[in-house]
Amino acid sequence: MIRKSQWVSDRLTEVAHDILNDTLTVADAAEEIAGKIQSQDKPLALSIITEKCKSWIKQEMHRLVRSATRIVEDEERTGQGAMMPLPFPWLPAYLEVAPGRTVHQRVMTGPDWDHARAIWQNRYDQAKLSLEGFERAYDLIRDLFADEVTITADVIDMLKIDGEDESAAQ
Repeated sequence: MIRKSQWVSDRLTEVAHDILNDTLTVADAAEEIAGKIQSQDKPLALSIITEKCKSWIKQEMHRLVRSATRIVEDEERTGQGAMMPLPFPWLPAYLEVAPGRTVHQRVMTGPDWDHARAIWQNRYDQAKLSLEGFERAYDLIRDLFADEVTITADVIDMLKIDGEDESAAQ
């Protein structure tokens, strides 16, 4: 974790105001503060470099693992290479971890699994509510159809519950 010196925190606050007032650009502020950190606070500079380096290495490793997973999947699709079984074959190979973003099971992180679980739980909850609502409507209306060509609009006026029009109750 990067621990900022008080003077760095103070200067960041000052330049933020200058940037908002259009008296300083982000690039100029970054250049100035980085120069001061390099010359005045070597431990902070080393800490920042180390943290950024770790972050970059993690990103590169994730990219390489995802790339390797894609190659394995391509080999599986084309019948080339050894097939690697999915860790959880009862689940889709790719799981949604955010709207529109899917990740292969083999390269999911802990937070990816948390997000996927939340998405699946939400879908389950929504499906359960929808089914309950549908079953209620089905139970109220199905017996009102006299034949195979009757439509809902033909029988909607017959819906009454305790003297109240069910469609108006919603």
